[in-house]
Amino acid sequence: VKVSGDARETANGVRELLSLRYGLGVECAEEEKREAEALYWGTQALFALLLAVAVAIAFFGLVASMATAAIERRREIGILKAVGMRRKSLQKMFAAEAVALTVSSGALGGGMGFLLAWLFIVQAALLMEVPAAFAPPWITFAATFVICSGAGLAAAWLPTRGLLKRPVAEILRGA
Repeated sequence: VKVSGDARETANGVRELLSLRYGLGVECAEEEKREAEALYWGTQALFALLLAVAVAIAFFGLVASMATAAIERRREIGILKAVGMRRKSLQKMFAAEAVALTVSSGALGGGMGFLLAWLFIVQAALLMEVPAAFAPPWITFAATFVICSGAGLAAAWLPTRGLLKRPVAEILRGA
């Protein structure tokens, strides 16, 4: 039944009338739509929270990895600095390494995520016997690469900034 006006009030009125008299249930498409939208946005908020936690964990892991790499490559850094390589060039070298690491990880993770999502959609469509379309979230995927690049740059800058300010002799000595 299509009504003009507020569909909820009409559905409640019909529901009260029919459920008491005949024991029938009445469903309102407008109410179902609102419930589905609330579930959708709740799920999106949950996934955004999970993504934020995963990004934070990955960022700190990357910073720790780059700090370890800077400590292990202290002698290499000292020699390159002694030969005449500037601090900015050394920063770029570490930044390129970290960005390459994060972007390749993002590409592999995104590819696996797309594959798993597609498999879930196909499986659900087969189980429900209903055709389902898969639409990859390209904007989210692109935003992930921007976040990966920013995290790589920050992870390269944080551990090496103090090391590269030191004189060559101090770096080579390991103090």
